[in-house]
Amino acid sequence: MINHLTLKPPAFGLSISATSLSLAKVDKKENEFLLSIVSRSQVNSEIMGKGRVQDPKAFAKEIRKLIRGTRLKTNHVNISLPEERFFIKVVELNNMSKSDVGNAISNELENHIPFFSEEVYFDFEIIGFSERKNGIKVLIAAIPKNVVDSYLDPIKNADLKPRSIESELHSLSRIVLEGDSGLGVLINVNKNGTSFNLFFQGKIYSSLYSEKMNVNTLSKVDLSEKAIIDEVKKYFNFYKDFSNKNALDLNSSSELESVFINGNEKSRSKLGELIDEFFEVEVKPIALNKEVKNKFSNTKNILTHSIATGAALRDFN
Repeated sequence: MINHLTLKPPAFGLSISATSLSLAKVDKKENEFLLSIVSRSQVNSEIMGKGRVQDPKAFAKEIRKLIRGTRLKTNHVNISLPEERFFIKVVELNNMSKSDVGNAISNELENHIPFFSEEVYFDFEIIGFSERKNGIKVLIAAIPKNVVDSYLDPIKNADLKPRSIESELHSLSRIVLEGDSGLGVLINVNKNGTSFNLFFQGKIYSSLYSEKMNVNTLSKVDLSEKAIIDEVKKYFNFYKDFSNKNALDLNSSSELESVFINGNEKSRSKLGELIDEFFEVEVKPIALNKEVKNKFSNTKNILTHSIATGAALRDFN
């Protein structure tokens, strides 16, 4: 969520995970959108680890290989990074101008994350008014500079011009969450861990990350395993308490209404079964939201490249 340039010329979306790279280019003609270019490649696990690039030269080479032969005519890129190193939180501030909000967050940031403010890049979005007089609610996303720079340097060495950086969950939410959605949790399972992301009306409000659960552990786990059940309960109970403390402006019940799970088939199935058994909440399949369905003339390949497509759509929001 770090803006570097203006919205022109057009950019493509680049999704970076621990084991793969994916790109997507979205074109717009009048009121119609088209997913014109997609590409995906696997990346050696030694190149990236612990949420950052470990071998910059090899990473730049992998990006060039991903782009080669795709007919891309732009080198501007919106980047989506694994959410494990992001800090996402909603805070309340006195009502003020947008420029003053940035200064206020910079001064208060150290109260909300385990870093000094000069050690992170951060961005924010004003998402509504709070209950207190003249108060506003602000969504903050922050990520350590050394993590971001480990990606940016080789990306620039691959002759690309980064325009923005955001977490993969923000990219994914742009594709799957409805603007009028109720309270729910978007779960993303990958090789390194699992993130639990509270959403309301199409926006991510909070993100919690568990290293105990990942693609491998969830694929093998017995549903009766107490450690996994307790881990899921911990996050669901936190979010129930979170919503009941008026952190959200709810017009109806503060109960969780739905859960979306993103990940491979085995981990989705196991986690979905567990949630169905222990929590009274509907588990829904990941699907395109109405806005995306209405905008695109052809939705083929969008879900396969959902995070990269969501990053590309950032320019059109």
